[in-house]
Amino acid sequence: MQTPTDTPSLSPVDAGVVRRWAADDGPAAAITRLVDPAHPLDAPLAAFARSLTALAPRLRLAHEADPPPEPGPGLRLGADLVFHLLPAGPELPVFLAALRLSADPPPPPAPLAGLDLPAGLDLFVGPGCPVCPEMVRRLVPAAVAPGRLRLAVIDAAAFPAAAARHRVRATPTLVLDGRFRWTGLVDPGEVWPVVMDRDPSRLGPAALETMLAEGEADRLAGMMIAAGRAFDALAELLTHPRWPVRLGAMVAVETLAERRPDLAADLVPVLLERYPGCPDAVRGDLLYVLGSIAAPADRPAIERLTAGESDPDVCEAAAEALAALGEK
Repeated sequence: MQTPTDTPSLSPVDAGVVRRWAADDGPAAAITRLVDPAHPLDAPLAAFARSLTALAPRLRLAHEADPPPEPGPGLRLGADLVFHLLPAGPELPVFLAALRLSADPPPPPAPLAGLDLPAGLDLFVGPGCPVCPEMVRRLVPAAVAPGRLRLAVIDAAAFPAAAARHRVRATPTLVLDGRFRWTGLVDPGEVWPVVMDRDPSRLGPAALETMLAEGEADRLAGMMIAAGRAFDALAELLTHPRWPVRLGAMVAVETLAERRPDLAADLVPVLLERYPGCPDAVRGDLLYVLGSIAAPADRPAIERLTAGESDPDVCEAAAEALAALGEK
């Protein structure tokens, strides 16, 4: 596997692989490049995408300039499959096969029929890993099939922070919703029962984000009421760098606050803890949420957090939050 510092152009061998793939009469495929100029992998991915489309003219290439999902830049195939790696060598044929499959998706695997809760799989692969390409190959059909399963294939060497966060010590490592994990070459038949039998209260941020993107804020609030607690992952979405994600989470919190204000209030300590490390736009949104769910007893903590604010929008949001608390 190439690292971000390697030459981004295709090798002669890889170019031949692409030409043979492009000569196939299969359905036209499409890639969306997730752009993150600050990451060292972004430029090699851009060069790879240009080389790929030059050799495969039928391939459609789009660019998504919004902040990409964690861990950063990547290549999205279809709606639910993202490669956060530079396909080269043994990974390239697997990537191209996944690209072709995304243009003509198979039905979901029988064990995943009726999957109701979104599931996020993160597969960490490594440079020179002999079995990683085969692990990718085993999971791709389920990720491109219609359903609620998302798969991110992540180069652990190119994204060390993500690998450390998920405690990746060897590759391949497969992580479900940030909580369940498998190491080594795994039969997906071992994974699907866990996907189907998850506790809704332990869903990860990616699963909740999918629900909110599909307009299921009311359902999410109902799930939290049934569980008797606000889900931990919701706090991560409320501090997400992308505004649409935060907006969906805010709608879910507002819905929860209307029906069970005591459960919504459980988020207050977590949001107060996260507040100092957030950018201005996120802090303003957090203050809006805190004004809705905090209690008058939380006013001193909010005043301390916002005492040194200088951004006009954040200052205005702080004043509105404190005024809302004063009316309770």
